[in-house]
Amino acid sequence: MKDQESELRQSTSFLNKVIGQRAQLFLYPCGRRESYNLNTLKMLRRHGYSDAFSVDEKPLGMSRSFYKLPVCNCNILNNY
Repeated sequence: MKDQESELRQSTSFLNKVIGQRAQLFLYPCGRRESYNLNTLKMLRRHGYSDAFSVDEKPLGMSRSFYKLPVCNCNILNNY
């Protein structure tokens, strides 16, 4: 967890400098549920992220967390 916190802090600082403002959106590495946990969600909040996205293939419902928003996994779109 300490490594995850350090990596998030460093990458957030770098990204903020590159874009010239505070980063608010986060996409989990690899995107699936296995790539984050409850501690990750807490860290994202502490670092000022308002939303985070995963590629979990579930419909967006009213009870979903803003830290678990689904996106389309383009790696599985072979027919386009």
